Amino acid sequence: MARKLVSTRFNKPKFVELILYIAEHAMSDASFGATKMAKALWLSDFEAYSQLGAPISGAAYKKRQHGPAANEYMPVLEELRQVGEVGIAEQVIAGHSSTRVVALRRADPSVFGAEERAIVDSVINYVMCSTAVAVSDMSHQTRGYLLAEQDETIPYGAALLPDDPEPLSDQELAYGSALGEELFAHS
Repeated sequence: MARKLVSTRFNKPKFVELILYIAEHAMSDASFGATKMAKALWLSDFEAYSQLGAPISGAAYKKRQHGPAANEYMPVLEELRQVGEVGIAEQVIAGHSSTRVVALRRADPSVFGAEERAIVDSVINYVMCSTAVAVSDMSHQTRGYLLAEQDETIPYGAALLPDDPEPLSDQELAYGSALGEELFAHS
């Protein structure tokens, strides 16, 4: 059965709840800083797209030096800080300065469907059980990240690409070459 893909329009209220939910549920991880938050948001949206055909928040993730990051994250985080829904704590993790988002109100999990919540819970568990370096390194090896140019938005469809594709056969390469020649001959 074909997967139905839906709009990836940004849903700010859901993004807000996703930030709060992740911050709240990652409190027991003393090493949960900015890198882990950025990757948990990205993984949640891209895993949801891969499994459900739609991201949770629809945020636009760009290829940044330290891995995929939501374009909307910093403005939304600042807004949440100003209205007193989150705090920002400075911390040192493995000798490096980092910031941690501290939820000052409980997230509203009712905005997530059961499948979305299961994905986010799984992502939080994965990120909490990994170092920030390991999670960042993993994000740099995904197909979408590798194919995107610096500061380019990584399309959600990249979540459907295998991270380690099988090499094409000689027959597939020949077919692709012939098709390309045919297409360019008519342009």
